[in-house]
Amino acid sequence: MLSGILDRLAKRFVLNAHSSEVVANLRSAAETKHIVFVLRRPSYLKTAVLRRVCRANNLPDPKFTIEDELPVKKGKQRSSRMYLRSRRGQEITLQQTRRQRRKLKALFATAKRTDVLSNSIFVPVSLLAGRGPKPTPAPTSWNIDFPFLPLGDMWLMIVYAAHRDALEINIGPILELPAKTSVHNVFALFSRELYWKEKLSRGARTQSSETIESIVLSGKEFEATLDRLAIATSSSPKVVSERAQQILKEMAATIDHRVVTGLRSALNFIFRRVFNGVEVHGLDQLRSYSLKHPIILLPSHKSHFDYLLMSWILYHANMPIPHVAAGNNLNFFPVGRIIRCGGAFFIRRKIENDYLYKTVLERYLTYLIKHGHLIQFFIEGGRSRSGYVLAPRLGLLKTLIRSFKRGDRKDIMLVPIAISYEQVVEASSLSSENLGKKKKKESAFELLKARLIFKRRYGEVVVNIGAPISLKEFAAQPRTKSSRTRDSLGLLAEDLGFEIVRSISEQSAVTATATIAAAVMSCKDAQILGGELLERTLAILRLIAAGRGCTAVDQNSLPELLAEKNSNWTFCNLPISTSLVRALQNPNLMLGLEALVEPLLQAGMLTIENDENERQYQINPDKLIQLGMYRNNIMHLLAPPTFMLLSAQQKPSEQSAALHCLHQLFKSMLLLPHWDPWQHELDPLKAHLTKIGWVDPKTSHATEEGVSACVPGGALFLHFFEAIEAAISLAQSLESSWVSDKDFRDNLRSNLLATRAGSSEDVSGSDIDFAVRYLLSSGVLQLESITIGKRAERCLKLGPGARWNAADLKIDFSDEVAEEVRFLCWCAREIRVRLDNGT
Repeated sequence: MLSGILDRLAKRFVLNAHSSEVVANLRSAAETKHIVFVLRRPSYLKTAVLRRVCRANNLPDPKFTIEDELPVKKGKQRSSRMYLRSRRGQEITLQQTRRQRRKLKALFATAKRTDVLSNSIFVPVSLLAGRGPKPTPAPTSWNIDFPFLPLGDMWLMIVYAAHRDALEINIGPILELPAKTSVHNVFALFSRELYWKEKLSRGARTQSSETIESIVLSGKEFEATLDRLAIATSSSPKVVSERAQQILKEMAATIDHRVVTGLRSALNFIFRRVFNGVEVHGLDQLRSYSLKHPIILLPSHKSHFDYLLMSWILYHANMPIPHVAAGNNLNFFPVGRIIRCGGAFFIRRKIENDYLYKTVLERYLTYLIKHGHLIQFFIEGGRSRSGYVLAPRLGLLKTLIRSFKRGDRKDIMLVPIAISYEQVVEASSLSSENLGKKKKKESAFELLKARLIFKRRYGEVVVNIGAPISLKEFAAQPRTKSSRTRDSLGLLAEDLGFEIVRSISEQSAVTATATIAAAVMSCKDAQILGGELLERTLAILRLIAAGRGCTAVDQNSLPELLAEKNSNWTFCNLPISTSLVRALQNPNLMLGLEALVEPLLQAGMLTIENDENERQYQINPDKLIQLGMYRNNIMHLLAPPTFMLLSAQQKPSEQSAALHCLHQLFKSMLLLPHWDPWQHELDPLKAHLTKIGWVDPKTSHATEEGVSACVPGGALFLHFFEAIEAAISLAQSLESSWVSDKDFRDNLRSNLLATRAGSSEDVSGSDIDFAVRYLLSSGVLQLESITIGKRAERCLKLGPGARWNAADLKIDFSDEVAEEVRFLCWCAREIRVRLDNGT
């Protein structure tokens, strides 16, 4: 009966992917070497399970221990005892007795001397039950130090039965010991490997709030800081210390395994109801890198679901859940309490000059790093309202760099992660905020309204985990600017921050919604026939393929660019949503397109009119900003080939200047590298465009085929060119007078709305900001604060790059600005002409 129970229990244990490879290697190694399995503590139950797993995988049965083959004295051996050990204010811990450890070391030393283990390989084995963090032991006020005989295997059987659906066995890696290794080093190696295996699944050991406080808010350096702040604020160190304790209490996460288990069930239900599926790329490489160095997860941020999504993915992958930095706007009842127990720690949006708060935050992050906890924060700061990946916020990044430079850890691995939604759940509110409307404060009432999200599904979510960036290696690289212009910490943080956000942007997935939105908005009118929409969609994908160095000159070759690996699809080495894959693989592309458009119809972004011959789609004017938000998800992929082809339509001597103008114009928005490295990156692209016939190799001028291929991409950038064109026209009315910044922006919005009446574009706040920023950076306008009465107002007037010509009643630009304005206005006119001609 007991044997049958053990057999069923052993079948419940699942070998992870890495262990499967180790087992395959052990089968071949077993023919020539002895295999010694290493467990953390002696247990008859674990040994019995291990034997059955070995038999099921055709491995030698681990029948003997080291002691069985050694010539040791006969006699009664003491049983393996454990100590229940604690000190006042610390957690209770179970430890092996020193006598037991000394005995094992003596046996191992004897084995080395007698050459018993000369032909052996060692394999650490961990049997893990359950997922998520271990229960946090509470500190005790008693001093305890006495032998404790645990229930042992009986208790272990109960634990395994309780977690019978989450049992995992980790085998490996294979260790071969050098001949001259000391016994102490051998045991240290075994302990380290077993610790890493457990940490990989359960994470670093969680500690109680009291223990965390005693670690974070202590030490000579911290006490000196309290004394300085007490003097600066004219208060006592005790008052400052109490405030520091209150800050840490508001900030720190208190992970509770019971809440984590409950969240798993809730999120399983929510994600099944809200999304069609979650596709994850790159999880295996994250698992391999998380063994030896602290991992910092840096996802893109487009939705509140980002806070929970990575934790949910890692939990189901049997990996530790992260400590997630969340804004204190989410710290409201009951959400704040729940996500705090799920791993969130709260940070104020505005710290300003609160030095004590900065000190506590830095010391808490240092504590998490030193103890090996997985950390996640959003390098963009807040959610992206525009659909673009935002420029990095460097505050937390500087804290990580300071911790690394102090030597808290030898290296820190920074992992960029792109989370791409087919449709963002909060898209309506985000697009409203993009138009300048006030953000609604998170509250319990807003949470109750969130039940409306269950009325429909929001498509797929594609999570692409990128290659980690080693902080140690990145810090050793030469900086791109002189260290005399900025402090070395700020310079390193800036370079690293932009490297991370560029990596996030480059690995974002190509989704069906983004592709259809780009295709619809690349058309001149707000109405589009089904056949034209299909043609535009394929043209957008061909342009993306060309920018990635793939050859796709016709629609029939597009499915050939798809590749499948581990049930995940890629398009030109980019993640791609499954719905878009199905559409491209559909023999009838029009039916595939209709399936892609259906979610946009349900979301109200498009409406449909059934013509006698074919469908006609109409853009909902109330959803234009929302549609543009999805289009912006792939603009960084369309920019390189579009810019290259636009500049290739200029004279050969002017092409470099035109490309440089576009680079400077869109560098901040698209997070482009500096000019020299970006120009170097475009050299292979130019060679590829020449190869596929879009650029003439003799004249370096765009061919007619290349010009036609450029039109969809150029049409998507047209609203930026038109915004600049309208802003320059409006600047003509300034003469030498001042105008308020607000009035100038309002007039610019009105002019653009009149220009775009009936088109597929609306006027968002980002368009206005883009045009005003260009005029300021080029020197056409300058901004100053003028006091009017008792109020200071931001005002604009002509800058050094332009002067008013009273004779001709127009603006005369400087030579450099005049050339840029000519080229940008040419882009706007040329794209409009091509759209009017239907090419």
